Amino acid sequence: MEDQLLLLIVLVGTAGVAAQWIGWRLGLPAIVILLIVGFLLGPFLRILDPERDFGAFLNPAISLAVAIVILQESLGLDFSGLRAGGRAVARIVGLGVPMIWAFGAVAAHFLAGLSWPIAAVIGVMLVITGPTVISPLLRQAKLERRAATVLRWEGIVNDPVGAVLTVIVLELLLLWGAAREIEAPLRDVAIDLASGTLAAATLGIGAGFFVRFMFARGYVPEFLKSPLVLAVALLIYALSHLVQHEAGLIAVAVLGVALANLGLPEIEDLKQFKESLSTFLVSGVFIVLAATVDVGAFLRLDWGAFAFIAAMMFLVRPLAVGLATIGTELTWQERLFVGLVAPRGIVVASLAGLVHQQLADSGYEGAELIAPLVFSVIIATVLVHGLGLGPLSRALGLASERPPGLLIVGAGDWTIGLTKVLTRLGTPIVLSDPSTAALEPARGLAATTHTGHLLAPEEEDADLLTETEYLLAATEDDAFNALLCRKFATDLGQQNVYQVAYAGRGEAAPRFHREWRGNIVIDGEMPLAELNRRVAEGWRFRAVPVQGAEARDGLRPSGSRLPVAFVRENGELLFASPETELHVGGKGTLVVFEAPEHPPAEAGGRPGDR
Repeated sequence: MEDQLLLLIVLVGTAGVAAQWIGWRLGLPAIVILLIVGFLLGPFLRILDPERDFGAFLNPAISLAVAIVILQESLGLDFSGLRAGGRAVARIVGLGVPMIWAFGAVAAHFLAGLSWPIAAVIGVMLVITGPTVISPLLRQAKLERRAATVLRWEGIVNDPVGAVLTVIVLELLLLWGAAREIEAPLRDVAIDLASGTLAAATLGIGAGFFVRFMFARGYVPEFLKSPLVLAVALLIYALSHLVQHEAGLIAVAVLGVALANLGLPEIEDLKQFKESLSTFLVSGVFIVLAATVDVGAFLRLDWGAFAFIAAMMFLVRPLAVGLATIGTELTWQERLFVGLVAPRGIVVASLAGLVHQQLADSGYEGAELIAPLVFSVIIATVLVHGLGLGPLSRALGLASERPPGLLIVGAGDWTIGLTKVLTRLGTPIVLSDPSTAALEPARGLAATTHTGHLLAPEEEDADLLTETEYLLAATEDDAFNALLCRKFATDLGQQNVYQVAYAGRGEAAPRFHREWRGNIVIDGEMPLAELNRRVAEGWRFRAVPVQGAEARDGLRPSGSRLPVAFVRENGELLFASPETELHVGGKGTLVVFEAPEHPPAEAGGRPGDR
């Protein structure tokens, strides 16, 4: 029996990671693959029966995993960044969320035929829109900045807010169910709910200040900081759970929001640690949740249930968002787009698995339909928005026609020359440097300049990233370049962040592990100082139209000609690097950096910086 249980745990964990990888390779939301894997292992192949295999361990394990997921999402809710979303995000959260909840509950009751308690809990769960699902879709759709920013920040805020509201409604229903059995007055239910919620929130805030105190005084070594936060989160979850059933999720959400807003310099490390842990846990737990779903419950969904799903997607949310954003900076096209786009993700699914089990155990009729309905909404929204986001944005005139953008950090002779040739080829460029004087030569170029230090706490990179897909760190400070690449790799991907070669030589040169820096551009023996020296000697950039084999041949460096990048016809940018394999088939333009005595380029070439 122990061997079988061990094998099942390993199978679930491995299948979860494999599903995440398949989703990444196919460009599909991982949640869809996880659902398919869960259904296959559970109801269809009968390999996994969670209630039979895990027994009493099942519900506590799911609850803890949901707590870690909510902590991870709450760590992203930094109130200082909300200004990027403008009034629209505040209106959607403050006015739109209650309306989506109310309209959704009404639709669930009258269309799906659910009782008011079950309709209320489904309505509140479906206000949540997951940023982990929205962000990849927005990047694929190449949306204009304002609508993309509103959707992104709404998802960041809605995850913890919606989770807390869901837990409060769940607690209310559980207390109400228990009170009915002993005929306790409704006033006692309200007092119990308020006291439990207040106790959980107090624990969360207190734990946040405790963590900051321990970190600020240096009482915790670096290698224990993330484990300490995880231990504190699980501790307050368990303590709050003792006070009131599932109140621990509120405590964990409040802890995450507190840590996000207390100015901890370690917040990025905490996010990365929790993201890796929550991704692994959620992958496995989500498969388990899908495996517990009764296929018969899906078959019992009638036309009313499908009408409810359609109403949530095309009526309830668009109406609520449209009303909430009247008088904001959004155009009617942006309001309609934001209203129609609301893919649900991991947090909703995790809560659905938790809520339906708790309410079913408490005897609520129709609770068994919560998971099938919510999972159906998830599948429908992910598929419809995944396929329709691009056409919808184009139909409403919100699709950005700009090719992928490049952020260059460090203004100097070589980077300004590169900016000239790439902007002539149509690549949008943001050139950033702390020095206004260094940026002065770039003022007349068709590029955006940014004065500031991108690693400073007051700098917000969200706007820079909205239309940026590549980074080139080209300063004289190797460590700064590496830190920039590590920071931006989270959003852009490791394959799209580059830095110039190390300034040092030989054994004295710093050497950073690959995961702590960007890909070296050009080659390892060409630091920025050498590139700038060659500019002073007369080296210039040249743009050479090539295709197929010509492009591959052109990427081979020579003594007087260094390939820098290949720009495809669709604007995709590939930097020449000894650490990446470039697939340069098709037509495009090769950007080379060459000595003044270099012979003219092939026919069709044109100067890039002459």
